[in-house]
Amino acid sequence: MDDYVFILGKNLCLSVEELKAYLSARKIDFQIMESVKAEVPYVVLRADIDPKKVIEELGGTVKIGKILETIPNKTACEPFKISSKNELNKLEELLEGSLLEKILRIKSEFKSIGVSIYFFSGKENRKLDTEKMAEFYGYSIAKALRKGGLKYLSVLKPSSLRYSKSSYIIPSEAMRKKMDRENLELLLCVDRERTYIAVTEAIYNMKMEKKRGDRLERPAGWKYGMRPRLAKIFVNLSGAKPGEKLLDPFCGIGTILQEAVLNDINVIGSDADKEAVRFAKKNLRNLRKEKPKIIAEVRVDDVRKLSLKSRSVDAIATEPTMGPSFTKKPKSSHARKIINELTPFYEEALSEIFRVLKENRKACICFPNIMSSHKSQSIDVESLAKKTGFRSCRKVGTEHESFQIVMRDIYVLEK
Repeated sequence: MDDYVFILGKNLCLSVEELKAYLSARKIDFQIMESVKAEVPYVVLRADIDPKKVIEELGGTVKIGKILETIPNKTACEPFKISSKNELNKLEELLEGSLLEKILRIKSEFKSIGVSIYFFSGKENRKLDTEKMAEFYGYSIAKALRKGGLKYLSVLKPSSLRYSKSSYIIPSEAMRKKMDRENLELLLCVDRERTYIAVTEAIYNMKMEKKRGDRLERPAGWKYGMRPRLAKIFVNLSGAKPGEKLLDPFCGIGTILQEAVLNDINVIGSDADKEAVRFAKKNLRNLRKEKPKIIAEVRVDDVRKLSLKSRSVDAIATEPTMGPSFTKKPKSSHARKIINELTPFYEEALSEIFRVLKENRKACICFPNIMSSHKSQSIDVESLAKKTGFRSCRKVGTEHESFQIVMRDIYVLEK
């Protein structure tokens, strides 16, 4: 097994939960090397994986790097503190020696070197001259390589690339610069006591994700929808794995179904909206060339009385109706009224979801959390889950865009 660093997307908690669920479902042995802490944008773990395959099947990870060195922060970071006058000789010796040898074992030809720095804390970031740090790491390795005969080698700093943050190269830019293929990106992940130095082996393809979303056909004026990345996270949180059967009983035009199929999972989709079902069928037909062996079925069905046998599906991932949309925050009393009106419907839906799900399997479902003028109003999911028979119910995160008033509270329920 090798040591890897997973750089997470913006919803850190959700990304960590997805990663653990994905690896566990596929029975991939893994060991988290650092305790997962809130607000830390990376996870360090030991596993036997194919990074390029894994990143295609995850929604919440933006880069995967293979760890080559772990060094104390005194060596890795101290020289770059704003007020520091420490010598850089020891670090330079490591970069031009053992680290360089390990890099060349993985990748022997590249034209550019990029350096991205990720911190366990924003406070730590502010203590360091990150531009100087990125430059030093990049130029030290470039200098050693030039001595070895590589003449044309440029160093890319995060500050010199469009849209990039001060300390790291954003995934879309790293993909555009081919940092996982033709070029080299060093990932410096600074923890409390040590720094992990990794080489990027896989980058999430955001351009391809956009294409997946854009190619979905939909009825005129269709406003509902989930981004493909979030849909992929739902699929993985459900515990579904290749060859199994996943149900989305509120399938809409089939976004979750599409992401499951791309992970080699068989799907059943249903929805009470006949027009949505018609488009979901079209969208799944369009995937046939890409995934000809996958079994996919879509039907018109009421989630409160599903035409499926009991204990017939391996996993469920779905986004039910979230209630009305808002242009401004409603009064707390109005938001509470909507939640009270939705609760009986959710109870009926959960009863049927429980019935068709196999024993010891999971459902990933989101529930509305309405931001009101006073406080947010949400459904008591734990009570409903207990009432309908689920043995466990765990909230794994909340997701919403800045402009949204109705947030998604995301739960994993286990039968």
